[in-house]
Amino acid sequence: MGARWSAKGSGSTAPSQKDACYARSASRRKSLLNRGLNETCYGFFSALANPTRLAIIEKLMDREMSVSELAETLSLEQSMISHNLKLLERCNLVFSETRGRRKIVTANADTLGALLSLVERHGERHCEHYGNCPHQR
Repeated sequence: MGARWSAKGSGSTAPSQKDACYARSASRRKSLLNRGLNETCYGFFSALANPTRLAIIEKLMDREMSVSELAETLSLEQSMISHNLKLLERCNLVFSETRGRRKIVTANADTLGALLSLVERHGERHCEHYGNCPHQR
């Protein structure tokens, strides 16, 4: 029979099975946390990294609008607006409700107001090309 590792009475500094299991579990929890945070950030910023969705948000920060009003204002097909709204709604960046036959959309002013203020403050303080940040394509 092979030797068993035990922290009790063996005088060995080898970790017990329970300690090793806990260490693996802690590592797994940390990995899940990091992956969860990465997925959350990826989804959040992906929703915002689209000119159409940003234009929708910009209009909705002024006032609530119907899907057809958004389509007309942005000169886009209603199906394109609806497609982009689904992603924004999934992230709770906008909310919608049906009024009669119209779908009315409002911005999540708490989240988007704070986020847009942060972006503006960052641009003023740290972007030498404020309002025209260079980007690569």
